[in-house]
Amino acid sequence: MDCHTLIQNVSAQCIPNLVALRSFRPRRVVWIYTPQTRNELARLRAMVPRGMEQIDWLVKARKVEELHGALAEGFGALPLDGTVVYHLTGGTKSMALQGLFNLGLHRRLRGANVLGVVMNPETQVFDALYPEPRSGVATCAELTLSEILRVHGNAVHAPGRDLAFLRKRRDLLAQLRSLAPEVTRALGQRDVGRRDRGWVSLQGGGPIPRIVCRALGLLHEGGLVRELRIEGNRVYAREPAFDCDVFAYVRDVWMEDWTGAVLAAHLDGWQAGFAGVKVRFGRRMHGGQDIQEFDFLGARRNRLVYWSCKRVRKVRPQMLFEIDALRDEVGGRDHHFAGLVYMGHCSEGLRKKASRLGVKMVDVTDVDAEEQLLCCRT
Repeated sequence: MDCHTLIQNVSAQCIPNLVALRSFRPRRVVWIYTPQTRNELARLRAMVPRGMEQIDWLVKARKVEELHGALAEGFGALPLDGTVVYHLTGGTKSMALQGLFNLGLHRRLRGANVLGVVMNPETQVFDALYPEPRSGVATCAELTLSEILRVHGNAVHAPGRDLAFLRKRRDLLAQLRSLAPEVTRALGQRDVGRRDRGWVSLQGGGPIPRIVCRALGLLHEGGLVRELRIEGNRVYAREPAFDCDVFAYVRDVWMEDWTGAVLAAHLDGWQAGFAGVKVRFGRRMHGGQDIQEFDFLGARRNRLVYWSCKRVRKVRPQMLFEIDALRDEVGGRDHHFAGLVYMGHCSEGLRKKASRLGVKMVDVTDVDAEEQLLCCRT
């Protein structure tokens, strides 16, 4: 479609705005924003290709007459040089309704060629609402993980293990999953000593249990460590692929990589995905920056996919609240998925709370844990 002008309502959820910009590739873009969405406008403007004309219309969404006047004035100033596409997904209801009304006036009074569209996140197409309802007038461009983070003011600080790396080690990680209950019991509450030139010791009574040695051996077989030596209660591991000691990895960090390996093996359409990725937040309320590690974070079909992985005695409500807050912080609202992969006890009441929050729960020890994990396929 040859789109001359793309009009968009700016909102806190920036993903549809950026998808439309990449999909329609207009000659000019008009941003309709409110005082409350100035920051989102600034980030969107920074992602517009060089040479594309940008026009800003400031409106007050709660004052209907002023909103109508501002839109009427803006439409009246638009040149009649081609198709005007109004993307109505974002903004408030009043902005969408008044926008559609003024789009109709622009067509009837000025003879403009117009199209009012919304983004369908399930089918990944834009559907037309006006002048005639039609499905699939344009296919959604796919955003990268970097673009989704950037439009929300964030960025990858340090990538972890990527999908290609994890996919190759799926069988190894499946073996670690099968050993996990025994490894957890064998390690118990034993503390890990400090690292010393590649060596790390397991404190508290005797040599390393056999089942733990077996799990450590799998790390070497799968190329997760370059060299492995076990002496008494000490382990030497050269150049591990993970940013933790080997005991932490076989105790619970493996869940991050197993999650990524299963998702990579069964689902296509990933733009990117990482286990143990660190994200730099640049839009904290207090204006500073913060770095947060995500156990698994990826981009698929213009959605962020976030899984937190925890081994605990008991899953607690604050864990769910943290997941809920972090997914909004990293990627706005709505166009994301979040879940918790856990090993431990979880009450039925907490499962219901997770469902209300939209957080998927997967017990990694369940026989069908892989199938449960694939619930983010849409």
